[in-house]
Amino acid sequence: MSTQTPDPRQWCDDLQTRLMAAMDAAWRVADTSKDPAEVAKALAKAKLCGQFAAAARKIAAMTPAQAKPVVRAPAKAPPHAEDDAEPAAIPQTAIARTALQRLKAGGGRRGRL
Repeated sequence: MSTQTPDPRQWCDDLQTRLMAAMDAAWRVADTSKDPAEVAKALAKAKLCGQFAAAARKIAAMTPAQAKPVVRAPAKAPPHAEDDAEPAAIPQTAIARTALQRLKAGGGRRGRL
């Protein structure tokens, strides 16, 4: 058993390739076979591929996304940058506080925004 953990993105790509190949094989059998037992076996394999794909989606959702670099504004912007400056970002706490105040001040709206 390998001690090295594979990259989650690479694992997902490899699994998708294998599932696609298995689905193509099952489809080919279902199209060309006249034997109902073989068609039923191909259908069972296709269903199994779907279950594997659903489980893989759940596993992929658990892996942390790559962190985006945080861009921080300089302490003091140079004088020439004022024209191109973006509006200041509103902190998440201020947004949450405003939403909470709206809920509390419902005034007969029963807490709806």
